[in-house]
Amino acid sequence: MTVYASKPEINVREKLKELDYGHVPYEKMPAGSVIQVQSYTLRGSISFTNFSTSLNSGLQVDIAPKFANSKIYVSMELGSFASLTIGTWCAGRLYRNGSPIEGALANTGTNTGYGNLDGYSYMWASVAGRYRPNESSAGVTQVNHSVKPVSFSYLDSPNTTESTNYALYVYVRPNTSTTGSLNRTPDNATASDHAVQGLSTITVMEIAQ
Repeated sequence: MTVYASKPEINVREKLKELDYGHVPYEKMPAGSVIQVQSYTLRGSISFTNFSTSLNSGLQVDIAPKFANSKIYVSMELGSFASLTIGTWCAGRLYRNGSPIEGALANTGTNTGYGNLDGYSYMWASVAGRYRPNESSAGVTQVNHSVKPVSFSYLDSPNTTESTNYALYVYVRPNTSTTGSLNRTPDNATASDHAVQGLSTITVMEIAQ
């Protein structure tokens, strides 16, 4: 007995038109590929005086990972980050969804209650009130009109596909009379000759695993 089988014809030309040559499906992207990028730039300066608790600086960004096992590469570039009160300092921590990321802080030689931008030791004395003070108690000499940029990066594993918030939280030491700043010169001389203020950016990238 002869058996005949039939199947619908495939229009190859139409199928080729359906292909998206400009995009590789997310699930087929090789490990190490950047799946998506989100970024936010904070323009304008802020000052803060919080001593007992951390404060969200406003430098933050949200990302919803496509896959739960993806890594999130976090990069922060601070245009300027310094205390404004002589003999004091400010600090920052990387937070995820309102909680500090413990893995983003050095676990040796670090006093977590004081001046650390996560893994980066950051204790700068202020320069307020003088043009070129020799403020060396923190190991650096500061200039009143200069900005002090800081960079930081961390590879995180949030293990979720839900929207995730990454933010820079800041605080000051050693008391409530201390003022810290982001994106400004110590004297905030916006009208001075050659005055410059900073821009700060946080960027997050989802990395395929």
